[in-house]
Amino acid sequence: MRWIEFQTGVGPVTVNAQHIFSAAEDPSTTAHDVELWWNAPRETLVREGLDAVGDKLGPDFVRFDTAQPQSRPVLVNRRLVVSVIPHPQHAGVCFLQATHRQHAVKGDLDAVTARLKGG
Repeated sequence: MRWIEFQTGVGPVTVNAQHIFSAAEDPSTTAHDVELWWNAPRETLVREGLDAVGDKLGPDFVRFDTAQPQSRPVLVNRRLVVSVIPHPQHAGVCFLQATHRQHAVKGDLDAVTARLKGG
């Protein structure tokens, strides 16, 4: 279990990294704040950029581009992905599913799975 300190709007917090499913910049702010999405119905907004957050989270977090009109990078914890499911209507898009969260990311099944494996 790794405890990592992040800066938030109310000061520093420490989080258990093994329970973070993903991290992405919050598009609703003009700063480069990052939302940490837990593998639960909660999230934490940190006042650090995505690259700095990724450095702290480490190699278990894989960078993907989200499959949405305003695509943005997202870091996904490979250890919490339960399944990779190709989108039934859009080629080159897969859902990364955890217990309580999911992300639609760019890439076909083989490419997304290879990245999660470390390839």
